[in-house]
Amino acid sequence: MTTALQQQLVKSRNRDGMNEAERQQDDPSQIWQKADARVLGQILAAQNIAFALPDTTRIAEFYAQTLISIPGIAACRVCLGGRSVQAGEMESSFCADCETLRRSSWEDHTPLQIDSILRCNLGAQPDVRVVAIDSHRYRFGFFVIKIEQAMFGNVYQPFISNVSNHLALMLENRWQKDMLQRAHDELERKVEERTHDLTAANKELTASRLAALDLMEKALGAQQIAEQASTDLQREITERQRVEAALLESEAKYRAVVENSLAGVYIIQDDLLRFVNRRWCEIFGYTYEEAVDKLNPIDLSVMEDRRTIADNLKKRLSGEAHYIEYDLRAIRKDGEVITVKILGSAMTYKGRPAVSGTMIDITERKQAEEALHQANETLRAMLDTVPVGIFDLDTEGRVRRIWNPAAERLLGWRRDEVLGQFLPAVPEGGLDEFTVFREWVRSGKSIAGKDLVHRRKDGPIIEYSLYAAPEYDADGNVVGNIAAIVDVTERKLAERALKESEVFLNTLLNAIPIPVFYKDTNGRYLGFNTSFEAFFDATREQLIGKTVFEIYPPELARVYYAKDNELFVSGGTQRYESQITNVRGEAHDVIFNKAVFADNQGVINGLIGTILDITERKRAEQVLSEKNQFILSLLRAIPVAVFYKDREGRYQGCNDTFTRITGVTAEEILGKRVGDLWPSELADRYHHADLELMKNRGHQEYEFQVKAKSGQMLPVLFAKDVYLDKDGEVAGLVGAFLDITERKRAEEEILKLNLQLEERIRERTAQLEAANQELEAFAYSVSHDLRAPLRHIDGFLGLLQISGAAVLDERTRHYMASISEATQRMGALIDDLLSFSRMGRKEFSQMTVDLNDLTQEVIREIEPDAQGRVLHWHVADLPVVSGDLAMLRIVLVNLISNAVKFTRACEHTEIEIGCLPGPGIETVVFVRDNGVGFDMAYADKLFGVFQRLHRLDDFEGTGIGLANVRRIIHRHGGRTWAEGQVGHGATFYFSLP
Repeated sequence: MTTALQQQLVKSRNRDGMNEAERQQDDPSQIWQKADARVLGQILAAQNIAFALPDTTRIAEFYAQTLISIPGIAACRVCLGGRSVQAGEMESSFCADCETLRRSSWEDHTPLQIDSILRCNLGAQPDVRVVAIDSHRYRFGFFVIKIEQAMFGNVYQPFISNVSNHLALMLENRWQKDMLQRAHDELERKVEERTHDLTAANKELTASRLAALDLMEKALGAQQIAEQASTDLQREITERQRVEAALLESEAKYRAVVENSLAGVYIIQDDLLRFVNRRWCEIFGYTYEEAVDKLNPIDLSVMEDRRTIADNLKKRLSGEAHYIEYDLRAIRKDGEVITVKILGSAMTYKGRPAVSGTMIDITERKQAEEALHQANETLRAMLDTVPVGIFDLDTEGRVRRIWNPAAERLLGWRRDEVLGQFLPAVPEGGLDEFTVFREWVRSGKSIAGKDLVHRRKDGPIIEYSLYAAPEYDADGNVVGNIAAIVDVTERKLAERALKESEVFLNTLLNAIPIPVFYKDTNGRYLGFNTSFEAFFDATREQLIGKTVFEIYPPELARVYYAKDNELFVSGGTQRYESQITNVRGEAHDVIFNKAVFADNQGVINGLIGTILDITERKRAEQVLSEKNQFILSLLRAIPVAVFYKDREGRYQGCNDTFTRITGVTAEEILGKRVGDLWPSELADRYHHADLELMKNRGHQEYEFQVKAKSGQMLPVLFAKDVYLDKDGEVAGLVGAFLDITERKRAEEEILKLNLQLEERIRERTAQLEAANQELEAFAYSVSHDLRAPLRHIDGFLGLLQISGAAVLDERTRHYMASISEATQRMGALIDDLLSFSRMGRKEFSQMTVDLNDLTQEVIREIEPDAQGRVLHWHVADLPVVSGDLAMLRIVLVNLISNAVKFTRACEHTEIEIGCLPGPGIETVVFVRDNGVGFDMAYADKLFGVFQRLHRLDDFEGTGIGLANVRRIIHRHGGRTWAEGQVGHGATFYFSLP
């Protein structure tokens, strides 16, 4: 099982192959920076102190006290070797399986294989974490931790896992050293015992042989002595056989010990292996037959170590060194390179010099030592870089070995200034308190987070927190303590800044014009701004601590609750539209913008959100959608091709009529320019017209051509205009074109007809001019010829009235008066007709005419005829026009005198003379009165010759005046018309170009 520390070491070897993001993620500094610096210093100190602890019991007690001081840990039990030590209250009992196994077979320093049956079942409990104390192959025990804060798993558990790996490597190193020493001692004992037995047996055998020879010499002298010698010899042979059997038994025992040894045993003679035991074969992967008398031990080492092994063999064989111990990198049969420790000495094998020895596979130990070295280097680097001052003191308070750079920065004294000296950080007047701390540490207890104040070397006062733990020697005696100090000056400043920040944030929140709120992870409101209160028309007391289920309808509350949980799971930000109801039951469409907030360990503590009321925007969007739908429907319905472009000249769309005419769809046209769709002779004209339109920002109309889908060039009428963005800048243009093929064809026909008509008009005009001349001559002749008889009738009638006045009765006089009036009317009629006739022949004299002056002149001329009447004149500012002064005077005389005449029955006469803007450059002048008016059904007769709408008895006149007005205005190129209502007056208009 690869430990967390080993994984860290493997990653550190491969950092060159990582990218920057992976390197930052893998860098240990990126982890411990998230932790509390004080806790980190305590953990670092614990890893250094553990090396000095003498036995398992001391180690377990120390780590139990260390772990319980970490934030988030309520209680801790350390099960290590044959010991279990607990700190704090823990409801769970000792694990039954672990307790049974521990009591039955688990010794203090004896490890178990990781795949053994030993497990801790307490880890299944929800508030308990179990961290195994594992090395690469062995298990030494467990840290059983009761958790009370979730931040433990996110920040400190990786450090505790690293502590467990570090402790396991240290214990495994101790155990392997013990095991190696035991194996070596056992082997030395067995060799010494075997040598002693062989020496004794050899002495006995020599003595027996000497005795036998002596007896044989004596047997030559006497039979009796021979027989006795034979008997003694037989006895000696039997004893020798017994000794040899014992020797063989001893040798078998020795071989059994060698074969079952935990260390590999070998004998080298003449550069060949002459004996190897079973463990040697396991280490190198060879069988006994493959190794003995066949393998040169030098060939089993890596090339770099072969000279070393050759020199060591030579030294032992030459007697230069009887006993040599060294490490060797060897090559197994399968090619794997391993590290072994060699313990060898010179010997005599089968009567010749040889080298024997033992070896232990220390590959894993080397790996562990390398890992331990890397861990120590990491710890050293962390000591150098951690922002916590760390140092160690003896029992008297003198600095021993450790005084890291952070301690130098915090306290101001260099390391060379404080080593062997009393701690200079003791505040003045605080010696008694320091003595209490020192005695506390001497008793084996720790100090966690004692806040103190002291003066730096350069004078300034700083505040710091002190953490300390006892340090033990090999016998378990307290020899000093490891201490860590954390500068809390900035923390104090930060606390004050935090308070100021809270005031500022509350002010800022209340200044935000939209509702802002924040909740905890249970969905309860923690706070909000005044806009939130106003929006919901509720007070803080009504909402603080409440959930959405206590405020909103159930169907909305479930939606809000689900959205909040979704954000807590995913993290980051969230935006969505919804509907909310305030306490008055008013529904609002809103947009929620929410984001989670976390503590400095990255643990999510809640969310903060804003509410944007979009009710009015929704209504506006609905109206806009309806308008857009109307526009789309209109574009589809109108029979005119419509298109629109952006400011870069790229088409953004078109309607169905455009597609029907050109064959290009809205999808095909999107994003294209004129050069992408149309022939160059068309595209160039379109492009220049578009540029001119966007430059001048005016409406544009022109006739040109488009290419129909049939390929035919169609004449069209273009109409285009620009549209602006919110800043008033040109955003693009909208254009339309109308197929005018039929109109062009009709215009050609009309042109032909106009040419024919103009010819006919010229002919007809000539005829009419001749007829008019004849008619005018006739009218003039008639008028002139009728005037003489009328004068005769009127003259003779006057003489008759004078001469017959005495004899004529009343009736006759009445008849004669009627004849005289008729004669006068006939004369006036002939005068008007003559004037009307002359008007057609009168030469037109163009000049500038001020209608203000002319109107006032006519009014002064007419007013004497209205003596005794109340006339109210309303004359506006009239324009200066171009025309014939005499003719325009006749127009005003006729219209104004008519107004005076037809208001004769009014008690208060109102006459208004003004002007109106006409179409184009036309000027419209009107004369309005409040007189008898007329029926609009007969309006078309007003301007006819001899046309009257009132009785002659009511209003005098010949019916020529308005006809004269129309003829004069017609000669000026203008128009005449009238509006009126019986009993409500009339208005007469004329226009001048």
